[in-house]
Amino acid sequence: MSSDGKIPVLPPGKTLPAPMLEAFRMPPPLVAQTTYRNARREAWFVALIWFLSLTWVVGYCYLRGYQHDADSWLVRMGLAVPRTAENFTAYFGFPDWILFGVFLPWIICSLITLWFGMSYMKEDDLGNDPDSDSTQGGHHA
Repeated sequence: MSSDGKIPVLPPGKTLPAPMLEAFRMPPPLVAQTTYRNARREAWFVALIWFLSLTWVVGYCYLRGYQHDADSWLVRMGLAVPRTAENFTAYFGFPDWILFGVFLPWIICSLITLWFGMSYMKEDDLGNDPDSDSTQGGHHA
């Protein structure tokens, strides 16, 4: 934009210099489709892992961390445990429901994230960034 707020327009018959045109060039449609397909597949995987983690953490902590009556249907089905001081179990100083409901899933999700990022994600060419200076490797001073 110019200082008066108007978008500059090239006169008829004039074009931008080649380096400027290259900076604004869009990738070919096949490259864009491949990038979109990879991003969509990666997003679905991340959403699935997030949903499974959420379901496990909330479900396990509700069933094992809260006090349920001994005649509750959750206890009768074996899903929940009636919590009392006598059946309190701690591992490494953590209550069992914190260790298995929060800490262990956190470690597992971290390992899955590392595996996913290192071996599954594709590095697609996104084209040139018109704001970066190619002589400095894309870093601004």
